[in-house]
Amino acid sequence: MIYWQALAALLFSIVRVPAEAYVISGFGPSSYTADTVAMDTALRVSGYVIEDFEDADLVPRLSVEYTHTGLGPMTSLPGLLDSDPVFFRRDFPGHAWDGSHIMYTVQPADTVSALVVRVSGGARSFGIALSDYHPDTQLWAINGQVVGTVGQIANFFATDTGRNGYLRLDISPGDAPIESVTFFHAAFGESLEYDHIAFLPEPIPEPIPEPEIAAVIASGFLILLFYGRRISWREYEEDHGGGFAHQYFGRVWSCCSDRSNWQSHRQRKFRNG
Repeated sequence: MIYWQALAALLFSIVRVPAEAYVISGFGPSSYTADTVAMDTALRVSGYVIEDFEDADLVPRLSVEYTHTGLGPMTSLPGLLDSDPVFFRRDFPGHAWDGSHIMYTVQPADTVSALVVRVSGGARSFGIALSDYHPDTQLWAINGQVVGTVGQIANFFATDTGRNGYLRLDISPGDAPIESVTFFHAAFGESLEYDHIAFLPEPIPEPIPEPEIAAVIASGFLILLFYGRRISWREYEEDHGGGFAHQYFGRVWSCCSDRSNWQSHRQRKFRNG
């Protein structure tokens, strides 16, 4: 009873909706190879930003959260196996998808929790490797919207002794960027493992200039416009005799008393190249 109450509380604010708009691809455990270049090609994540968990610090724009620990989104994992809290890296080559370390989570009995992987600024494509998932009835979500169970992912292989498969998500035109992927952990006291997170980040938008900066930019355009007109005026003077200073102090108004003369001059120069 406690379990179901806790599960209902965790999922209360999440609307379960189909995610047909996102392209969801699953790759079986046979996709793994120690040759990560070849594996990335097969998984279609070549050139992506990769987090391999071989050190504690996560790659820029990536953070993780294990909700029941009370630790907010983290950009560095707190420890190795047998440390406290139960959220850490583990040296586990038989379950890893690259190198030897994985992100290892222990789900305490009678506790409902979730692992949330976030990409700051969003991603156009996202991938993650799953290991040690058994049973395969845990729910997962994109941007807080539940998609289904991990067992429904194509080519997923349920096992608690190794690799389950690789999940890749791609946005379709009009989709919101992938900002978070969540895996809900039921209260059954099992460990769940993740590795080889790959993502193609959305470009960070250029900042909008502050009002003061915008004023400086506008002033610069006005100055360029002023000097451009001044140079054109000087060209007219030179074509009609006399230097700028001489024309300015003596003859400029006599030769250009009719301003249309100068405008006609400019039009002729434009036509003649």
